[in-house]
Amino acid sequence: MTCKLFVFEKASQSWCERGRGVLRLNDLDTEQAASLQSRLVMRNQGSLKVILNTKLWAEMRLHRATRKNLQLTATDLEDGSVRVFLIQASVKEITRLYLAIHHRLVALRCRAVEQGSGPGLEAEEPGPAFPHFDSEGEGDEAQVLTRLGCSRTGGSDWSNNYPRMCS
Repeated sequence: MTCKLFVFEKASQSWCERGRGVLRLNDLDTEQAASLQSRLVMRNQGSLKVILNTKLWAEMRLHRATRKNLQLTATDLEDGSVRVFLIQASVKEITRLYLAIHHRLVALRCRAVEQGSGPGLEAEEPGPAFPHFDSEGEGDEAQVLTRLGCSRTGGSDWSNNYPRMCS
């Protein structure tokens, strides 16, 4: 998907544009049954320089800031630290990306709970607070996340209850 990428600068308390380009969500099958390793990779449109390359991990934070913006924590290529990024694209593309990442994060968290190596699904540990993004009056969509349970295969049994998009 084509989008803009911003990074939150703590020093100035503002969003700085990292670039525009193609964002991909890559999955790699692992030897474990029903297990995927996923990465978000984005290249700058003109130079094809990699501007985002991060694995998805169970403690990663994901938040739908507005209908056209998605905030997430990710590893920064420049210094290897975890920073807050903002992805800006069309409503349809952000919805699809949010659902795809959310599904993978829930599966990772469920697998971590089953292995006893991660935080529980209900008790989210306080992570980095997401800075506010001024959305020029866009209303947020109502989202309800319902837990149905964890399957034994490490899959996700969570359900998103908000408008589905058909194409």
